[in-house]
Amino acid sequence: MRRVAVTVIATVAALLALPAPPASAAVVVIDSLSEVQPPYQVERTNCDGGADSTPRVRLEGGPFGPPNPEFPDQQDKPPLGDGSLELETPDLGRAGIFRDIGELSDLEAFSVALHDPDARTDAVIRTEGGAPGAPVGRIDLDSLGVWTSSGDLMAVDWFWTSQSPAFFFEGTISEYVTTYGSGPAFVGIQRNLCGDFQPNDSTTHIDALTIDVVGEASTTLDFEAAPFELTIAADPTSVAPGESTTISGTLTSDGEPLQGYQANLLRTTDGGESYTQIGNDGTDESGQLSLEITPTVTAQYVWAIFFIDGPVVESGLVTVTVKRKPALTSTADRTTIVKGETAVLRTTATFEGAAMQGVPVVLRKSVDGGSTWTDVGTTTTNFAGQGSIVDQPTVNTSYRWHVLNSERYIAAMSVKREVTVLRPSAVSLSLSPQVINHGASATVGGVVTIDGTPTEGLSIDLWSSTDNGTTWVRGGASVSGPGGTLTQQVSPTSTRRYQWRYAGSAAHRGASSLAMVLTVRRPTTLTMSTTGTDLSPGQQVTLSTVLRSDGAVVAGRPVHLYRSVNGTTWSRLTTRTTDSFGAASFTLTPSTTEQYRWQHDLTATLSPATSAPVTVFVRTSTALTIDAVADAVAPGGSTTLRTTLLSQGTPVRAQSVGLWALPQGGSTWSQIGSATTNIEGKASASVSPAVETRYQWRFAKTPHLKASQSPMTTILVRDPMAATALDNSVAPSTALYDGQSTTVTGTLTSGGEPRSNRTLTLEASTDGGATYHLLRSRLTDVNGQVSVKVTPTQTTRYRWRFAGAANFQASQSVVRTVTVSPRRTSVLGISATVKVIDAGDKAQLKAKLSAVGQGYGGQTLRLQRLLNDDSWETVATAVTAADGTATVTLVQHVTTNYRWSYGGSETTLPTVSGPSPVEARFVVTALASTPDSTDDLVELTGTVSRYTTSAVRLMLRPATGAPILVSSTQQRTDQTYRLVARMPAGAYTFFTEVLGDNINITGRSPDQVVVVPD
Repeated sequence: MRRVAVTVIATVAALLALPAPPASAAVVVIDSLSEVQPPYQVERTNCDGGADSTPRVRLEGGPFGPPNPEFPDQQDKPPLGDGSLELETPDLGRAGIFRDIGELSDLEAFSVALHDPDARTDAVIRTEGGAPGAPVGRIDLDSLGVWTSSGDLMAVDWFWTSQSPAFFFEGTISEYVTTYGSGPAFVGIQRNLCGDFQPNDSTTHIDALTIDVVGEASTTLDFEAAPFELTIAADPTSVAPGESTTISGTLTSDGEPLQGYQANLLRTTDGGESYTQIGNDGTDESGQLSLEITPTVTAQYVWAIFFIDGPVVESGLVTVTVKRKPALTSTADRTTIVKGETAVLRTTATFEGAAMQGVPVVLRKSVDGGSTWTDVGTTTTNFAGQGSIVDQPTVNTSYRWHVLNSERYIAAMSVKREVTVLRPSAVSLSLSPQVINHGASATVGGVVTIDGTPTEGLSIDLWSSTDNGTTWVRGGASVSGPGGTLTQQVSPTSTRRYQWRYAGSAAHRGASSLAMVLTVRRPTTLTMSTTGTDLSPGQQVTLSTVLRSDGAVVAGRPVHLYRSVNGTTWSRLTTRTTDSFGAASFTLTPSTTEQYRWQHDLTATLSPATSAPVTVFVRTSTALTIDAVADAVAPGGSTTLRTTLLSQGTPVRAQSVGLWALPQGGSTWSQIGSATTNIEGKASASVSPAVETRYQWRFAKTPHLKASQSPMTTILVRDPMAATALDNSVAPSTALYDGQSTTVTGTLTSGGEPRSNRTLTLEASTDGGATYHLLRSRLTDVNGQVSVKVTPTQTTRYRWRFAGAANFQASQSVVRTVTVSPRRTSVLGISATVKVIDAGDKAQLKAKLSAVGQGYGGQTLRLQRLLNDDSWETVATAVTAADGTATVTLVQHVTTNYRWSYGGSETTLPTVSGPSPVEARFVVTALASTPDSTDDLVELTGTVSRYTTSAVRLMLRPATGAPILVSSTQQRTDQTYRLVARMPAGAYTFFTEVLGDNINITGRSPDQVVVVPD
């Protein structure tokens, strides 16, 4: 069912209560009951019939029906036919206004709200229609504001129905129900609150009652009492700081305005926990109130009318919002992003430094620099005043936050926040080829795209790394061509990784390609060396090579020897593997002239290499003859010079031979003609010398023939010739040792005057003058002289010859003999001052060099020692004194064989001394013999210096023969040893020997005599 009630708001003690409304209002109220049965009168009685502050309303008229026999004890009610009904009502000034109920028809009813905290309260319900009888409806009693619960809440005073309307508890302490019958009747409901009443006693206190009568059709007809109605309104309900608003209200009752009531305007900012009075106003004739205020904070307002010793009439609440203008920040998690990424835009709203929660903020963006703005979204700030929105801009975008003008906030705007959107870039890389030989080139290619589109005109850097990508070095830049293509030639000297890197721009994000490795085979080189390039048939030649890479030799690699007869077509001759020195060689006996080269094939890590080619000529020897038809001509005359070219005695045809000439007084030969040999190998040329001239045929070598020259011949140009004289002298000596030299000088004169620029020929004979052979030819100087240094190996005769010239006769010198004797033998001895020394001490090695039985001073000697490979190494040098002696002192660590070596001189043959050992023995710091007479034991103990551990042996030295091993042990780490031998009685000579190893040297102790007694 629907329950209607008026709720009374608790009185605020701090506020001033108003006096009760004037009594005239109560008369009006009572008059509203006149339609029930006028006239009426008001009396005030207390609960026991005495006068009190509670008025009693007597409703006169009737009939009210017969008395109810079920309630004979209700003697205080008027008898039937009295024509009046006395009701107790609350104080008319506090009960509110009864609604004009009029003549109720069947099944109609009214509800009345009653307020009486001090006395009992009655209410009356009249029903009409139908004869008294069975119940036809239901009466609901709802109470509000129940303080306590004690005893019966309600009692029925009067009813004229055929059934007692007893009230029953309906579920809560505030809800009760009864039934009523048909026919006219009044139902009285009473609160038993007479007597002394305290709000905290056990008496039930009800602020308001509502009685509902429900018809047969279960339709609820509620007729409420008409209390004060107090409204409130604000205009405007939202103001900016400093602005005013008008709080208005209207006081009515049952729709009628009430004038002259004073209302207080109260404000609460804590949801009604406490109020503050900020002003008041009285109702005008229209029942209206009005008060203009300038709020400083958002608050709720209420009009309240306070009655003295009575209830409080309050309006509802109205909220007036004081707008705030937030301060907004604008940040972004990233101010530069790549297209496709998102940015988080954030703001913080504050007011006077404090965070503002619950503020609706709008994010707007602009892509044209701020000319136009569009909304991105709206969010509400959290407890920290923060809000954020995620956006995905595709171009450079400006953002700013807004708070829109509203009931609560003044419009506000943050500064702009720029977010730069870079277009994504990508770079690819390609290598062609991916493996190159040292010195070769490769092409680094690629394509650069912006936002997926190949782009031209971008500068892209090429970086390289030689340490697997740990360190990178920029190697230059390339500008992308049509289609975004990139290309750059590289020629690295070692294996490298390459990577394109685009630094990006104000509009593009940078990018790097994947790295690729360009493998560079290490450079290799092959040398070519040969034991000869000009061979005779049947001679051998060795072709050698060394394979290197980066300056280091490469061992264990196959190298191939190729040959070619024409320098164009090459065939493999053999393959050799380089040794630990990177070397390889091959020996062959070529039969024809050919070219050779070594070749190394490429591998995964080494580049190929080819040595420089070398031509090995296999030539047969040739010989040229020369003869002249006449060896002298008159001035202006001519003669014919002839030659024959032979190879191994066979004429050689179709070969060009040149004729060379050296005129008298000239310094260089020049070719004056040439001829081609005929089938017999012969050729000739005619000459007309102007002066005495020497001639020679020359044949230049060919791939198969060796070069040769004919002897020289002189053609004289003669007038009457003058006689010449040719002197011959030898200095400094004509008596030489083998290997010594002397000078033979010839002097040409004519008429006692020296003749310069004349050719003198020195001839020598080693067979006592039977035959002479040409030794040297020289031109005389301004003194008519020419000298030749000779080093004969045997006794030799020398003579000078002058062939003559145009005006000079030929001449020949006397013969000079140079005697050659063998060099003297020398003798070299060696001695050591001490043959056996302690290891680490100095040894003195002496030498004695003599020749022809006498000491030979001033000669350099070398002291040499014998190495393990039986070779000798020079360790010192010394110069012999006048008596032929020399001495060298050196520190001796190991037993060593020494010798002196003499390299010889011009007069003395070299020699070496015999070997002389110098024994380095160990230093034995303690040596003792402790023979035991009972068991014939010989015990030797000692300490070996300069050693850690080594094998120590006890050696017995017999009178003759080699030492005998008696016992052995291992030297201790403290360098001591102990050797024991069992020997028969007698005297023995022992020594201790320490064996050397790869660390220690071999040594021995001095002899020790040990006597084993009987």
